[in-house]
Amino acid sequence: MGRQRPARQDPADHADPRPRPAPPPTRNIAGAAVAAASNEPVLVRFWIKALNDGIVKAAPLPPDMWGNWNGAMPARSWIEYRWPAPVTLDGSRIWFFADQPAGSGVGVAPPKSWHIEYWNGAAKRWQPVDRPSGYGTEPGRYQDTRFTPVTTRCLRAVFDASQANGTNAAVAVQEWEALAPTVGGRAANGPVGDVAPCR
Repeated sequence: MGRQRPARQDPADHADPRPRPAPPPTRNIAGAAVAAASNEPVLVRFWIKALNDGIVKAAPLPPDMWGNWNGAMPARSWIEYRWPAPVTLDGSRIWFFADQPAGSGVGVAPPKSWHIEYWNGAAKRWQPVDRPSGYGTEPGRYQDTRFTPVTTRCLRAVFDASQANGTNAAVAVQEWEALAPTVGGRAANGPVGDVAPCR
């Protein structure tokens, strides 16, 4: 009988027992929200939880981002954050992914345009944020937007697809930050379980 090979040990068995320091304070409170999208159920290869995991990569693979590529891309789509209780926000940072140039009607391209909406609980409707500083679409870097502070439980980024020759390109987002007016929130450790949609 030959020698047995030692059992392979899980690296987690030797994890550092010391407590890790808390993440630094941040204005980004996206990690405390549940992400949703207009194309749910989202295909497994486009992981919706990537939207607020705090990770951006130089060469991401599909599980590292949300996308709406499904062979028949819609002219308009959206992603949404839902918090368990109202939060105050005054900014956003979004990181688009693209494998086709702006103006393409195939593949994944930057959106033709986009905007941010929030749920107005008193009026029971979605409405655009006031006085946005701009909505950049360049992929591969954060596009920053500031706006008049809103207190809401739900925030949406709404995308109008790039179009050419009668077809729409897909939209993909690697990370979307939702910014509070002051530092103090936490970017990670979102709520456990489902959060009700705003309606």
